[in-house]
Amino acid sequence: MGSRGRGRVADGTDGDPRTSPGRAERRRVARKVKRRRQRSAVREIPVLVGVAVLIALVLKTFLVQAFVIPSGSMEQTIRISDRVLVDKLTPWFGSKPQRGDVVVFKDPGNWLGQEAAPAEDPVGLKQIKQALTFIGVMPSADERDLIKRVIAVGGDTVKCCGADGRITVNGVPLDEPYLHPGNAPSKIPFEVKVPRAGSS
Repeated sequence: MGSRGRGRVADGTDGDPRTSPGRAERRRVARKVKRRRQRSAVREIPVLVGVAVLIALVLKTFLVQAFVIPSGSMEQTIRISDRVLVDKLTPWFGSKPQRGDVVVFKDPGNWLGQEAAPAEDPVGLKQIKQALTFIGVMPSADERDLIKRVIAVGGDTVKCCGADGRITVNGVPLDEPYLHPGNAPSKIPFEVKVPRAGSS
């Protein structure tokens, strides 16, 4: 009488129940793998958020910063509530503003002092806005920034207004096609010499 060989099941294991994983065992292993992946994802989220905040801070400090236009003084070029990204990199390499450039700067003489203060936000929303402002995604409501076009640089004499109602720089009338139609360059006559950088 010949001996019978032990058969093998379709998955390549012996028919021995001690060596073949059952359905319950496979489910247990799958659940374990799934839990491990979830724990890994939970650990990675704070790291990813931290890296994103760090990148945003570096961008805001050295490369670009977002601003919201507060008034209509730059119409028709830029309108109220438009958002602009300002290049902060080129000044690090000695670049100076040139005539025709649009620049953002701190309010030097409380020019915005007459504007109404913005309404207070609810507590939770205020903290979210502060966090977004800190990382540079949102402009600060406390900062008083102005955006203007450069028409003269250090040493130039600016006068308003010539016989034709135009501003002159060093005696030459400016062609300002970007002015809002019907707006005069200034309602107050003036003549001022722009100080050179570093002079008081």
